[in-house]
Amino acid sequence: MTNRPMTLQDIPCDLCGSTEKRPLFDRGRNDEAVHNVICQQCGLVYISPRPPQADVAAVYLQGDFSLAARGAFQPSPEKFILSERAALKRFQALTQFIDPNEFKPGSRCLEIGCGVGSFLRLMRGAGWHTQGIEPD
Repeated sequence: MTNRPMTLQDIPCDLCGSTEKRPLFDRGRNDEAVHNVICQQCGLVYISPRPPQADVAAVYLQGDFSLAARGAFQPSPEKFILSERAALKRFQALTQFIDPNEFKPGSRCLEIGCGVGSFLRLMRGAGWHTQGIEPD
């Protein structure tokens, strides 16, 4: 993977195009913050600012991103526990932004970039129908 810093762009909502967003939580890898925001119009959680699509594609096209990021094809018990803890923090942060009338069993959750599925397990435990995909 390249070590050159990527430029970041402020991104409107991928779903509805709104520029109205609030910070939700920061998460990162290798001491780089990843800013997760929630759209004030439709509730989509997405990353902004983020690198341009071409820069992101270049990282994933190298083919070794997942292996390098995780250190193995199957996460160690320690990494699994860290994933579970991080998912709980995201779950708690998200519940502060969702209207309690909307956060109800039977709702749907799609997570793109779900890793080992820790966040989806929490949502399923709250009665949601969940789907996830891990592209890398």
